[in-house]
Amino acid sequence: MKACDALDGVSDGVISNPRNCHFRPESLLCKYFESNTSGCFMPAQVVNLHQIYQDYIETNGSYIFPAFEKGSESFWQYSVSGTTWSLQPLYYALKVLNVSAHSFDPYTLNYSTIALAESLDPGQFISSNPDLNPFFEKNGKVLHYHGWADGTLFPYSLYSS
Repeated sequence: MKACDALDGVSDGVISNPRNCHFRPESLLCKYFESNTSGCFMPAQVVNLHQIYQDYIETNGSYIFPAFEKGSESFWQYSVSGTTWSLQPLYYALKVLNVSAHSFDPYTLNYSTIALAESLDPGQFISSNPDLNPFFEKNGKVLHYHGWADGTLFPYSLYSS
């Protein structure tokens, strides 16, 4: 937050446009904070930060989901903390794999399960078709807002297609 807060000219605890933030996680390596290692990161943690701030690309090169935005860190307790959001494993267990919630381990999620979910699309859950023409043909109006700091519903997923 400190590295990018004032980019808009105001230090207010808000990163106005995270896409303009070019924070480098390695700047927080413990080697730069010899006397106090409680406020710095070990090399493996810096690698993890780089992965969090990058789009999720599966091992076969398939794009899965956009990166976390800088400034969304306060929500990471619900997403990157090692504790899964309760609906995610339930969706894959009950809707995609048709197994009990207790028999599905969300940490085994892999590309084949993601691809299966995409092909089945139970309940039309995957909203990746950006064609709103039928809606607009009926004089539909859209008022859309989404904050950049959301760490649970990735903002860029709403703008990319």
